[in-house]
Amino acid sequence: MLLILAASLAKADVDWRSKGAVTGVANQGPICASWAFAVTGVVEGATAIQTGTLPNLSEQQLVDCASPTCGGGDICVCPQIGCFFTYVQTMGECSEADYPYTARQGTCKRTCVPVVASGFARNWIRITPGNEDSLTAALDKAPVLARLEVGDHGQSLQSFLDYGPSSGVFSPATYDGSVVQWVVLVG
Repeated sequence: MLLILAASLAKADVDWRSKGAVTGVANQGPICASWAFAVTGVVEGATAIQTGTLPNLSEQQLVDCASPTCGGGDICVCPQIGCFFTYVQTMGECSEADYPYTARQGTCKRTCVPVVASGFARNWIRITPGNEDSLTAALDKAPVLARLEVGDHGQSLQSFLDYGPSSGVFSPATYDGSVVQWVVLVG
């Protein structure tokens, strides 16, 4: 699924970066952890909107404690993205400073104190793919997690790897779901 919001269909002009609901761009490194950065990004945004304070949350906590291959985690085998929100709802989420990112799978550490309390991420919803009205409505409320299918027979599309912010709309000729990149839509 590739989500592209046509400017002519947008009902609002919102940029959550300028509203203080988005932390800086981060590098996931050599492991496949875009899902952890995207989940953390939308939880950070929702926290900032609800409390007025933007936390910098721990992606590593999700990688170690909630990933499909976690060793000794609280919730292993998360088959869908919603499972990660269930983890945050159940366990809360610690700060990046308390549980820093290492760019590798580790053992779940239960020593950090969550800055986002358990129970927080319980009101997430799934938007129907291709429903631009629902996407626009969701973006009016907060940053949104999105799944980009950027594969071509198990390899990342070169056009996606070469894409940059000045390139405009990313619209590949062909793609499949063999490689997925999770991102945060911020406006």
